[in-house]
Amino acid sequence: AVLIPRPETELLVEASLHILKDVERPLIVDVGTGSGCIALSLAAERLDADVCAIDISGPALEVARENARRIGLEGRVAFHHGDLLEPVAHFAGRIDLVVSNPPYVDPTERASLAPEVRDHEPTLALFPPGDPLSMYRRLAGVSASDLRPGGWLVVELGHGQAASVEALCRTHGLVPAGLHRDLAGIPRALTVRR
Repeated sequence: AVLIPRPETELLVEASLHILKDVERPLIVDVGTGSGCIALSLAAERLDADVCAIDISGPALEVARENARRIGLEGRVAFHHGDLLEPVAHFAGRIDLVVSNPPYVDPTERASLAPEVRDHEPTLALFPPGDPLSMYRRLAGVSASDLRPGGWLVVELGHGQAASVEALCRTHGLVPAGLHRDLAGIPRALTVRR
């Protein structure tokens, strides 16, 4: 029902913790939470944070809720079923951080994926609807309106997508602030600020 968390996703958690270090009681929204690994990690590290986790997949949310229960974080994260930031629209203009590992694999690359990914991980979590940048475009648009002034968007990137995602964030008035590379030196996480 969910992607298996990979080491690259740790970059999102590390970047998020760093940019929120001076923010008291941050309001954090994890879009496309899947297993809940990002939201739960942030909730465990920032006991003062209000954390919301959103996924369009009901089965994924069940996995995330079960993971929260198993690690003793039940009640620390509010889980919401829905698309992008729609379930937390009442927080518009007050969100400190939107963090996401969105689907970004180009569907034309399906055949080149490892069999354990291609054959067993959910299509909804791997491949975006439309072009490979479609989810970034949508995330940047809603983040530009729903983040508080000075708030942050942190996203995981696919290989070779950094410049394109930075450019589309700029078109929404979001300012690129940092690019984080994985152990192979590939740009994997982008931080932008409203």
